[in-house]
Amino acid sequence: MTVPRSAGALLALSGLFNVITAAMFVVPFVWFVVGALWLVPFAIGVFQIAEGFKILRNEPAPRARTLAWLGVASGLLNANPIPIVLALAAMRRLPAAPAAPGLRLTPSAG
Repeated sequence: MTVPRSAGALLALSGLFNVITAAMFVVPFVWFVVGALWLVPFAIGVFQIAEGFKILRNEPAPRARTLAWLGVASGLLNANPIPIVLALAAMRRLPAAPAAPGLRLTPSAG
């Protein structure tokens, strides 16, 4: 199944805003222990950018939906609504994840 390139662009932009915002928290607070807490949203943003560029290059990106959800969480931690909206827009354009092979969605008759 093909993924629209717009989803990759939105995911990469969401990651870019997460990286910028997290860096703005890490740099001034690195002298305190608190600054290290924003390294997690920073890393999530970097992975979002990488996965977005994979989609733009038409390569398989199996973690795109997960990273979009993590981008929403990272945007909440950064208190920045822009990456939240961009990650939700990217998630809207991503195809639904297939069900697991052994997962039965309807109850059995017997």
